[in-house]
Amino acid sequence: MIRRDRNHPCVLLWEAQLNETDNSLVAADLYRIVHEEFPVEGCYAAGDRVGKPVPGFDGWDVEYSRNNGNKPLWIREWGDQVDNWTDQQGSVRVAREWGETAMLTQSARHLESLDAIYAKLGAPPAPGAARAAGADLWAGIDYYRGYHHQPFYGSPLDLFRLPKFDYYLFQSQRPLKKMEMNIGSGPMVYITNFATFQSPVTVMVFSNCEEVRLSQNGKEIATQKPDTGFHLPHPPFTFRLSQFSELHSMLFATGIAKPGTAIGNVKAEGLVGGEAVAVHELQAPGVPTRLMLALDDCGHDLVADGSDWVRVYAHVCDNRGTTYPYGNDQITFKVSGDGELIGGRSGVANPVRAAAGIATALIRSVGNAGSITVEAAAFGLATATLTISSRDISS
Repeated sequence: MIRRDRNHPCVLLWEAQLNETDNSLVAADLYRIVHEEFPVEGCYAAGDRVGKPVPGFDGWDVEYSRNNGNKPLWIREWGDQVDNWTDQQGSVRVAREWGETAMLTQSARHLESLDAIYAKLGAPPAPGAARAAGADLWAGIDYYRGYHHQPFYGSPLDLFRLPKFDYYLFQSQRPLKKMEMNIGSGPMVYITNFATFQSPVTVMVFSNCEEVRLSQNGKEIATQKPDTGFHLPHPPFTFRLSQFSELHSMLFATGIAKPGTAIGNVKAEGLVGGEAVAVHELQAPGVPTRLMLALDDCGHDLVADGSDWVRVYAHVCDNRGTTYPYGNDQITFKVSGDGELIGGRSGVANPVRAAAGIATALIRSVGNAGSITVEAAAFGLATATLTISSRDISS
């Protein structure tokens, strides 16, 4: 594990032990191996504190549970508030397609827990208490667990790496000033709402800016500083809006709504020194009429090696290209050219039911470079096509 990952800058700690287990017989050897494999400053072996004396072992560099204050404390696997380990339900375990209320509940619970962690990190430790060094959420991406019929839904990203509202809570805690490498930094603002006539009119906005200016249908509602009473570096902003749209406003996409009907535009501007440095704008979705395809290649070319793959998202959209967040249409994908649909041969992955207006196809390269055409179709919606390219493995 260490030889494979030691050059990855994202690794903070090396947990060589088996967690929540008596490691007293092997702790000294495991600790020695970690530092032999990675003999540099900044190498930290982490684990649960061993509850009995072990010759040649003075404890992990960073300790989790049973930490007696002699070593820095890492708060492990926080945020997963589950009712019991049989039913596996909890307020933070929500699927993205469950909608605004569920995702707002997840964000509120993680906000509460994260704020408590920052309060602990910022406070001097009590005599004999552990020094809080950091924390990590369980977990970052939803996944199938194998031992339970329901996937794990407690993450900021869903199984296909699509963000829930929760994702932007964590993004808002990043530094406002852009770092030289332009990674994990810079101003941001995000409105946690779908802007439909079924959406809550009390709106939470996540941002790391000094102020947020919120407008509705072209009219400024308020310019506010972050909510008070938090320990977070960047607390949320809470606004109160009027109804997003009229009763029949979603008919604008069919041409039936009368001219001038408000269609639920909401705009948030993140302000620094009174100047807008980040913008997020919502349009209330109209009647879904078509599909639109988007490629998620994570900024890397698709390599024609027969195993590399990318995600293609099919959005259920109105005439303006706005994603309809309640869309759950059955979408059939067709792939031609120098690629194939993963799972498509057996029919397991095709058709795909859209979740919160988006269906995902996994497209794999074949052994030769070329172009790949992806087509998405659904009953009652205009078909969409997208062409992507793969490059030769040697180029």
